[in-house]
Amino acid sequence: MIARFSGEPVLIYGAGSTGALLARALRGSWRYRPVAFIDEDPGRTLARIERRPVYPVQHLERALYRHRVSRVIVSLPSAADVHRRRIVDQLQALGVRVETVPPIDELLAGRRALSDLEPADARSGVEAIACPERLHADLSGAHVALTGAGGSIGRELSRQIARLAPGRLVLIERNEHNLYEVTQLLRWEAAREGRALSMEAHLADAGDAKRMERILAEAGVSVVYHAAAYKHVPLLEANPLEAAANNVLTTAHCLEAAERAGVGRFVLVSTDKAVRPTSVMGASKRAAEQLIQSRAQGAGAMRLATVRFANVLDSSGSVLPLFREQIRHGGPVTVTHPEARRYFMTIPQAAALLLQAGALAEGGEVFVLEPDEAVRIEDLARRLIALSGLRVRDAKHPQGEIPIVYTGLREGEKLSEQLLLGEQVSGTGYRRILRAWEPSQSQAVLADGVQALEQAVAERDGPRARAVLGDLVPEYRPSQGESPAKVRRLQVVERAS
Repeated sequence: MIARFSGEPVLIYGAGSTGALLARALRGSWRYRPVAFIDEDPGRTLARIERRPVYPVQHLERALYRHRVSRVIVSLPSAADVHRRRIVDQLQALGVRVETVPPIDELLAGRRALSDLEPADARSGVEAIACPERLHADLSGAHVALTGAGGSIGRELSRQIARLAPGRLVLIERNEHNLYEVTQLLRWEAAREGRALSMEAHLADAGDAKRMERILAEAGVSVVYHAAAYKHVPLLEANPLEAAANNVLTTAHCLEAAERAGVGRFVLVSTDKAVRPTSVMGASKRAAEQLIQSRAQGAGAMRLATVRFANVLDSSGSVLPLFREQIRHGGPVTVTHPEARRYFMTIPQAAALLLQAGALAEGGEVFVLEPDEAVRIEDLARRLIALSGLRVRDAKHPQGEIPIVYTGLREGEKLSEQLLLGEQVSGTGYRRILRAWEPSQSQAVLADGVQALEQAVAERDGPRARAVLGDLVPEYRPSQGESPAKVRRLQVVERAS
């Protein structure tokens, strides 16, 4: 039987596992009484959750009337801020009060509980980082180009730029399918929101300097966000030439093309793995950062900056979609090491930081988001399993559904990451955004390094590419990883102590 309890009747918007868990969490509450669900997925509207009906979005008003509800709880923690905002606006237009569950990064970090509801008027994670007014003043009417436009960050970045009314948005992507998807998405959102959108989509390699110069010059681009890169650590360990070509040489060619085309500002997207790197991926991104830093010291008029991200939740190749897929198949969920820790942010937060930092760029700075406490990957896995309505299976809980297994650190991986290389750090006047000045190789050393990498790539000489990266990034210390057996032995020692 369903437990009978008092409280104000509410609808829960979102009938997935998180919505069902929220309904259970509110069982003991004297404040709210869930009576029904709303969901955008037609496949869910034929079901019932603990005898409570699930209505399609089209029947929202009917559900509000039938159940005499004047409050809705939006239970979509993984939804993008703009999608959640659209839902909230729709609900508030119907005269109902709206509350939301915390965003997914807060839940997975353990900083908030699912039942920690907040008014929908609370500022979003994006608004808390960036200043919309400053961004609009910076990009409204500007001709903006974005490389890697079809990637996880590129897609969200293009959505946020499009809402700032640029004079022209120039998308550059070499993956045909990804480029098609992002252009369709942007056109659909602009039509739905009644916005004008001047957009160009170029199926092009950002490393083709002549093609890039032509695209940027003909579109009159004044700002470039360079997000095109390879980022998967184990894959790049096995393919160092591709890391060198796409992460270092493409950045060098883009910089040259932007300068010749008269671009006023160039912003590089980087990663915390570039700080004291132990991987080819991190070393290649640190080399790219130094290209930006050294070029900023020259006599050119172009302003340059780097934005360094931590791990981005739900980006392609990140741990969250991997865990979700493993949970969907019944496990096991694979964790490299019981003490592996990472800093995390959401895709919308990362894109907002990039735009805000671009507006602040003066010449060669590295901008980073002041992080919350690093999250243990094992804790993240456990919380995601719980948010999926399941339990971890281990020695203490043999009836659980999803086991966690340890695979050992892979080649190039660290137990934990850092965001800053030096100590020359200051605030920016914007919440949680820091500005750092970090040491760099000279332009002459970098020019020689780029030439050596060009030769190594042309000759398919992987060891030579690794050696050149080591010369360019003296703090690069390759990691050989750990075996699963070693991690299991470590656990035994930890438990014994």
